[in-house]
Amino acid sequence: QNWGGKTKRGQRIKINVIGHSFGGETVRLLASLMAYGDEAEKAATGKDTSELFTGGKADWINSVTTLCSPHNGSTLFYVVDQGKLVNTVLGLVYAASGVAKTAQIGDFYDFRLEQFGLNGASTESQAESIINTVFSEGTDNAAYDLSPDGAQELNKKIKLVDGVYYFSYSYLTTETSALTGKQIPKSSTLPVLIIPATLMGRYSTNTKTDFKIDETWLPNDGLVNVVSARYPIGDEYQEYDAENIVKGKWNVMPTLPGDHGTVIGMNVGAEETHSFYDTLFKMIDSQPRDKKYYIF
Repeated sequence: QNWGGKTKRGQRIKINVIGHSFGGETVRLLASLMAYGDEAEKAATGKDTSELFTGGKADWINSVTTLCSPHNGSTLFYVVDQGKLVNTVLGLVYAASGVAKTAQIGDFYDFRLEQFGLNGASTESQAESIINTVFSEGTDNAAYDLSPDGAQELNKKIKLVDGVYYFSYSYLTTETSALTGKQIPKSSTLPVLIIPATLMGRYSTNTKTDFKIDETWLPNDGLVNVVSARYPIGDEYQEYDAENIVKGKWNVMPTLPGDHGTVIGMNVGAEETHSFYDTLFKMIDSQPRDKKYYIF
């Protein structure tokens, strides 16, 4: 409430933002836009430019935390066709919601794609068809940004903000196969992620584009490569040090056991999930703060 405004004591109200999966790219971009704006948008819209793109609000955000986010894209984009990629994502949505695939997807998940006809009455097959159509129309969509090539283009638009804390969490649901030396999913992996984890776990050479892929890309959480979830290539970072948490660069947390759904409570109990977020919030709240700001 009153984000960016001031309290009765004159303190600027700042927020902490957290994003899971591609939501991590969303909150990164938000922080960058708040601080620096977007020159192309301002040139195109002139005096009608939304405040989202005008910049000058670097002190509105206290921290950015990303969970299992494809900062450098995902090799899943290379190893499955677009239709299977969409089907996997929809399968995870249904699994997370705990409902049958015959349910209308809009009853429990809002993709915010009403302009394309995806609404509360959409079934899984309708949603899959509509999303595939959106993803087929050029590169201005999340599917392209999910590719390592697209992610690099997106990363060029996103800048770190000096006064913001950045934290990243990655999860690992694969292990090294004694037979092949590649990565295979652990038995605890969500069923919907077993095939993606397997395919990503053996894709160590990019045969589709010039983007370099090697063995470091094999460990994954079933949708996102660990090396991608840690930090964006080219950004400043440090391994997490509880005694020296810094602003303006990534504080990369140790990789945790689990798959892409673990951090949002899938296949784990409520107590474990609540404990994770309670620890995260306490860690963020314990950082030194300027008295002229109120952290919400």
